[in-house]
Amino acid sequence: MSVAELHAIADGFAAGAKRAVEAGADGVEVHGANGYLLWQFITPKINLRTDEFGGSPENNVRFAKLIGEKIRAAIGPDKLLILRLSQDGVDDFTGAWPGGTAYAEAVGAALRESAYDALHWASFDYLDNRFPADPTPMPTVLKRASGKPVITNGGIAEGADAEAALTSGAADMVALGRPLFAHPDWPYIVRSGAAYPWLPFDRKYVIQPPLDFGHAYPMGLVDPKWPQP
Repeated sequence: MSVAELHAIADGFAAGAKRAVEAGADGVEVHGANGYLLWQFITPKINLRTDEFGGSPENNVRFAKLIGEKIRAAIGPDKLLILRLSQDGVDDFTGAWPGGTAYAEAVGAALRESAYDALHWASFDYLDNRFPADPTPMPTVLKRASGKPVITNGGIAEGADAEAALTSGAADMVALGRPLFAHPDWPYIVRSGAAYPWLPFDRKYVIQPPLDFGHAYPMGLVDPKWPQP
């Protein structure tokens, strides 16, 4: 893509964010993770550009920063703006940044002066940074280097897991995915402090929620055999 095309795409992000805010959203999160477009720029093994949008950690995040600037101009200073990051993608579940924590530190430093209010680290397990030479969790590195609050996701299944992420400096907030598919009442159960026999996550909850309500919450599911009005 040409630089002009990148600006046009960034304008599209800004227009979408503005519509979301006009519809009542308190802010937006830009998806720079999991194999999508911005991930392809931030990930050095995918981004082979030799212009100002590639070739170094600072250049690799330049497109994400451009999008953040245009969104901020569109939604104003009082709405929340978050950037989601990850090492892995939908076609690269074991992806790792070359240089590990050093690359993460450079990315965080490059985002320090960006328009984003916070970063969101997405992973299967935030404690596994896929870099044996330095086991520091990636969200810890990004938080320290960027100076921004970090939302941390991955490997948080119990209330104690969330507490550990928050108290260790790896998170200012935690995000959940799979535990909520298995237990939509997860936050209330954890808040109660009661021990609970958690059901394991099953991908069928995502692809086709079961009709056996003994193993999943109804949440508006309709048995096709039920009489319809």
